[in-house]
Amino acid sequence: MVFAIVTTLALATLLALRATYWATPRDDDSIPPIPQPIDPIELAYLRRGPGDAVRVAAVALAERGIIRIADDVLSTTGEPLGSRDDAFANAIYDGLRVARTFPELVKIIELPFRAALEPLDRRLREEGLLRRSIPAGMQAIGTLGLVLVGIIAAVASRPIGARDGFFAVALLLTSLTAFEIVAFGTLMRPRLTRRGKRYLAQFQTGFPSDTLRASMRHERASALFAAPLLVGLYGISALAATPLSAAALAMRRPRRSTGSGGGCGGCGTGWSGGCGCCSGSSGSSCGSGCSSGCGGGCGGGCGG
Repeated sequence: MVFAIVTTLALATLLALRATYWATPRDDDSIPPIPQPIDPIELAYLRRGPGDAVRVAAVALAERGIIRIADDVLSTTGEPLGSRDDAFANAIYDGLRVARTFPELVKIIELPFRAALEPLDRRLREEGLLRRSIPAGMQAIGTLGLVLVGIIAAVASRPIGARDGFFAVALLLTSLTAFEIVAFGTLMRPRLTRRGKRYLAQFQTGFPSDTLRASMRHERASALFAAPLLVGLYGISALAATPLSAAALAMRRPRRSTGSGGGCGGCGTGWSGGCGCCSGSSGSSCGSGCSSGCGGGCGGGCGG
């Protein structure tokens, strides 16, 4: 009886979370048109979260000769920023007043970059391209509910099994399994909506990776746009075998660990591109938790 009551309450909580945070204002069949000008940082943030947004901003500066990348170290070249450079470029430039590796740079610029990303994150959610993130407190409640249900199920199964036999225990385990499935699906919902996926797909159709790589080999103004767009749509590994291949090595995504000592708990959408939350932190998971709205969910897998 106690188990049934607790399970019912827990399921009701999870369904309320789903109704509140899965919903998006415009998750419909329409797709926003390709904007002009195109913002590669927006595409990178939408696709993978803040880590790739930092990569795009750094690649844009490297393409312009403002920063150099060699031996996995990023540094400024002495060239000044332009008057039209945005907060993202300024954050990276300020962070590289001393030469740093990419993980070191990310730690230095996380706060100003997070602040610059907040309006973008808010707009993408309002347009129905990203799901609203589940606050860290609500995630903690959901996790606690899972633990409590598991404990109660373990305790309740002994008297139920002794009194009613195999079928009662089977029913109990079936109910617990159903609860776990619903809980996992609710808490681990990808941050990217179906509308957001279609929005990204139209860019990838219109700007194939091979075309962007070919454009990088030509010394013309449009080439300065190709590298950031390539990284925004296809990830930093797409720069391999291009004039900016050093950036692909210096800012590569950490490999997921499969050992028993930890490993990647998310989908590689956090600040450094390593572990991140899958419930929509962009990031839904901004390095310091899954509640900030600027850090990443499971929107893009763990590859480069």
